[in-house]
Amino acid sequence: MSARSALMLPREHGAWAMLAVSYLLGVLVGARFDAAIAALGASALFVFISRESLLSWRRAQRRGRDAQRAGRLFVAYIALAVAAGLPLLWTDYFWNLAPLAAAAAALLVFNGEQGAQLEDRTIGNELLAIAGITLLAPAVYCAARGGWQWEAFALWMISAAYFASSVFYVKLRVLDAHARKADARNRVRRFCFGYHASLLAALVLLAVTERLSVFAVVAFAPVLWRAFLAVVRPVRELNLRRIGMLEIAYSAVFLAAVAIAFRAG
Repeated sequence: MSARSALMLPREHGAWAMLAVSYLLGVLVGARFDAAIAALGASALFVFISRESLLSWRRAQRRGRDAQRAGRLFVAYIALAVAAGLPLLWTDYFWNLAPLAAAAAALLVFNGEQGAQLEDRTIGNELLAIAGITLLAPAVYCAARGGWQWEAFALWMISAAYFASSVFYVKLRVLDAHARKADARNRVRRFCFGYHASLLAALVLLAVTERLSVFAVVAFAPVLWRAFLAVVRPVRELNLRRIGMLEIAYSAVFLAAVAIAFRAG
């Protein structure tokens, strides 16, 4: 058994990238890094890791199987998350972070229950998971700035909108590789086009009205291009590893461009 399997670590590279980008975005835009922000990152990391053991635990329970190892790991990860976050109790902005922590915990439990019913891969539940993970960006920003500002909410919305793109795109690429699922493929193609067309329109409107920097618009350019290309020119071959590596590269562009946009503004 590999270390990843023994520790029940998340296997999705995209989810790891999402967590890292959200954290780094909060640090870069907040322009501060100290022990409290490091503690916040460690706490969020353990909460993120705990999801896999929670899913295994709940699925095993529903099927009447032994779930003790997964349950112990889940409790251990949550305990580590609480221990890592203890330094935040002595900060002035602790109560600003509490609502975000409560929201993330609620989404973790809900997603775990959906996963136990094998419904965590639906578009709606994946978008909820993204909303939960990207809460880390405004949390870190609030910790860096010592309180809430409108930029915190903007960071969350931009991050969630960006990573939601991958849900529609990856599902379309997977279904394009399975010719027998024509109805599902056509439905997801419409969803993919509709989401990215709406996203592009919103970005252009915000840029024209000078509510969003042009750098933030550039941050979305790679994912908009690859999504529209997949809609008009289906690809039957599927290489999930290559797709994952490209998504990580796009995320690096997104991180740099959004950080520049907020710092310049």
